[in-house]
Amino acid sequence: MSYAEHRPLGDVRYNQINASSSNYYDNPYQPPARKPKSRRKWLLIGLPILLIVVIAAIVGGVVGSRKSNNGSSSSSSGGNSGQGSADGAHSSLLGVTGRFPIGTDAYFMPVYPSTTDTAAYGPPTVVNANNPSINWPQDSFTPSGEPGLANIRPDRPRLIAGKYKIQALPTLMQGDPYLKQWDDIIMKNATFYKDQPSVVHVFDGGPSGSGILDPAREVKQRIKHFAYAYLKTSDTSWIDATYRELQNAISWADDTSQAGNDPTDPWNSAHFLDTAELTAAFAIAYDWLYDH
Repeated sequence: MSYAEHRPLGDVRYNQINASSSNYYDNPYQPPARKPKSRRKWLLIGLPILLIVVIAAIVGGVVGSRKSNNGSSSSSSGGNSGQGSADGAHSSLLGVTGRFPIGTDAYFMPVYPSTTDTAAYGPPTVVNANNPSINWPQDSFTPSGEPGLANIRPDRPRLIAGKYKIQALPTLMQGDPYLKQWDDIIMKNATFYKDQPSVVHVFDGGPSGSGILDPAREVKQRIKHFAYAYLKTSDTSWIDATYRELQNAISWADDTSQAGNDPTDPWNSAHFLDTAELTAAFAIAYDWLYDH
């Protein structure tokens, strides 16, 4: 037996082996593509369930709405069965609903509701225009001649409102929810301010800008509230609060904590509004509390 016959692989040519190896790497084995799972089963189950949920929500909303309307109708008919209870409801709602504006007119003045809804408003009532319970009393002072320092109101206050108006407020508020609302707001604010520390001297606008405009306005706001509270209640604690705030504004000259503060000009007259607001605060305190 020849060598070639004894070793059959000995005659294999390398180029053939290389050619077969090249074909393998150029065309690697690809697994068969997986068939997509069928979703038909889930669609057949999910769609009916979704449809049932939607229908149940619609039916529930309709039924609930009808029950609510029936309840409101029963409540209205029951409330109208007794004239006394209806009048009480009107009085209560008028004190709340009727005093809030619902918009503004062309001049940006508040517009109040004028609905005829009997749940909140009764029929309009015409009253005597001279009824003192709903009108300011007549001013007893009538200036004569040309205006001047010698021809001014003899009593005080002289600024914002005369004494006759201050004295008439308690009576007017009994029949006017709008005035009563503002009285409540002013008194609550006054109580809050009285419990706070005095206004801090801060150059919030900078010495070369608006300076101390915000602190100055806060001082004036507090003084107006304190003075009003005293005229209404005659409680001297409001005078004490006013004096404390005025003294604090005067002592701003001693404040060295603020950069740019000039001890000779603590009211920052370079910005005229700062001085004007503080001057108004002292003027209101002097005028409104002059007799006390």
